[in-house]
Amino acid sequence: MVQRICPGNPFDDILKAVMMDVHRTCDPDVGGCGKSNHMSHSLSSSPHVFTVALGWQTGNGSVRDMLPHILAALGTEIDLGVIYPGASRRSKHSLVSMACFYSQRYICFAIDGEHWVLYDDQTAEVVGDWIQVLSMCEEKEMQPLLLFFEAAN
Repeated sequence: MVQRICPGNPFDDILKAVMMDVHRTCDPDVGGCGKSNHMSHSLSSSPHVFTVALGWQTGNGSVRDMLPHILAALGTEIDLGVIYPGASRRSKHSLVSMACFYSQRYICFAIDGEHWVLYDDQTAEVVGDWIQVLSMCEEKEMQPLLLFFEAAN
């Protein structure tokens, strides 16, 4: 899906497109019609922290093939008003942390002032700016799993 919608699109537009692609069958066992329907989502209020979980298919080199596309799609800011109809168009959130799977373990990047820091089991290492984080992820095949966005206000 990301390959179809990624080039040049802001991350919040990509998330909206992914969510619009979700369909569920109306359950006939509880009086439903049995047809596939689009799922809609809404927010009653803007959260302080918004989390995005990425699912990865494994096998046949799919992670290696998809990683550059996923990394190119990631953004450091999202507007929940773009993703959720009816939400305030000024619900800006900034990326503050990203958990990744790497070399059979989990690591974390977190913003500290102007720089991103990599945390693993035993160390903390200043990486630099977001572009350097993305380069490190691609070079070392670090799979982003969880993205934590914090309200910008």
